[in-house]
Amino acid sequence: MILLMPISPEVPRPHMPPLWPALIFVLFLCIAYLESFSIITSDTTYIESLRVVTQTDDIYTPSGKTIGTYLKLRPLIKIAPCRGDWNIARLLIANFLHGNLLHLLLNLIGIFAGVRICSTFLSFPTIFMLFVLGGTFGISSSMLASLPVSEFVPHIGASAGIFALMGTYYVYNFNYRTRYFFWFPSQQGIIPLKTSWFFFVDVILLEMILSAAQLSPGYFDGVDHMAHVGGFVSGAVAALLIRKFQRWPPYLQTRLEYTYWSNVSPPKEYDRVHSPIALLLHFLEINPYNDLTKLKLLRLIGTCWDEISDQELDRLFTFMSPTFIRLYPADASHFIKELLARGRVLPHHWLARTPYDSVIRLAHFMANPQEEQHLLYRFVLEYRKVHSAGDADRKLEFLVRKLSSIIDQQSNPSEALASEQKQR
Repeated sequence: MILLMPISPEVPRPHMPPLWPALIFVLFLCIAYLESFSIITSDTTYIESLRVVTQTDDIYTPSGKTIGTYLKLRPLIKIAPCRGDWNIARLLIANFLHGNLLHLLLNLIGIFAGVRICSTFLSFPTIFMLFVLGGTFGISSSMLASLPVSEFVPHIGASAGIFALMGTYYVYNFNYRTRYFFWFPSQQGIIPLKTSWFFFVDVILLEMILSAAQLSPGYFDGVDHMAHVGGFVSGAVAALLIRKFQRWPPYLQTRLEYTYWSNVSPPKEYDRVHSPIALLLHFLEINPYNDLTKLKLLRLIGTCWDEISDQELDRLFTFMSPTFIRLYPADASHFIKELLARGRVLPHHWLARTPYDSVIRLAHFMANPQEEQHLLYRFVLEYRKVHSAGDADRKLEFLVRKLSSIIDQQSNPSEALASEQKQR
């Protein structure tokens, strides 16, 4: 058995989502289950007795109009919607109803995770609205589009609303990373993974394939996959509209960053270069994990090198983490090459805390084109000076010798050719 559950976006501790919104949702679902327990029990008893009356092993086996007549009288339809009997109130209530304890427990895990991760970006009322409206749309789309054996099959559960929160989360955290709790029989822990498109595409494609069965009469799958897809789509669309209404910049990750951005006043003496750089650096001080802000800052500095001070560069390299280099090695290496080509100095504090494997990643991208390999040579030399003792120095010695020979060959091609012919 394998368990992988999202805990939160990968953000600093002050940005971690609070527990109370998720706990309130869990409490709502538990209270709703207790309040509806008598009706759920009566409905279960009625269905069991209906099996005996119709003398069949499965109540969903077609038996003319008689089965629909009996199903129309089941107690659950008093509070839950079905295609043959529904209204707006029951559609809304259906998001909080569950058919049994196992159904409830599974959705409690989902709702806890979904509300918690969305709390990083949105307020509790907004999350509640997305859950209810997204879930209602998902249940409605399934109820009206699917073709069960009878039009009096109720649609209940929080799954559609949970998928709506999933769609919301992907809209807000699509280009960032997520912390997951993983459980294997032999190992458990927390692992950060990139919130990339393939993860939810696999889920949605699977749900879409399974939901296609609901378009044919007589399906027997008890899971409402069509409601999942409808909930996900409605949650994503609603989140896109909310984000557009908020004018949320694409390079901001958390609600704290957005709050600062929405309340900050432009400086009295605005400078087209230093003012944006100062603002972006402040965003990184709020959230040092925000890689999109780092990328925006690198590209901005790349357009105005002559006006950038050493202090600004020093502050920028404070946030050039090994994780950023691992995820964006091409951008980081291009920036370092430009910096060295203009005769600027790499901050020693950054060289000192940068691990050897990050240097190798950067070297892989800095090695081309050949005419710029002298910049890589200078970069490695500066790194080696800071790490003059230890394993890194011994590892870099071979790389320095190799780069030195390559550069000598480039500067003296005739001698290099003669040497090569002599070796032959």
